[in-house]
Amino acid sequence: MRKFTSDDIYHLEGRGITAEQMAKWVAERTNVSIRIRQPTNVGVLFIMNIVKRKMMCMTGICLVVIFFSWLLSLFRFKQRGYPYRFLMD
Repeated sequence: MRKFTSDDIYHLEGRGITAEQMAKWVAERTNVSIRIRQPTNVGVLFIMNIVKRKMMCMTGICLVVIFFSWLLSLFRFKQRGYPYRFLMD
C-alpha cells in the first residue's frame, strides 16, 4: 500500500467544486452512486433552539395565566361579591 503525498490530494473546495458536483460526475462516468452526508448548519440549529425556547416560555406563561384566572374565578364563586376578575367569570 502506498502512502499519499501532497501531490495526490486535490483540494476541491478551494477550487470551487462541491461534493455534490463531484459525486454526480463520478456517477455519470462509473455508475457508482456516492451518498453525500453533510453536517447540519449550526445557525439553523441555533435558531430552532431559540424558537423552541420562546414557544415553551409562551406556553408556560399562558398556562400560568389560565390557572390563575381559574383560581380567581373559583374564589369569586365561593365569595359572592368579590370585585376582581381576570379572564373567566
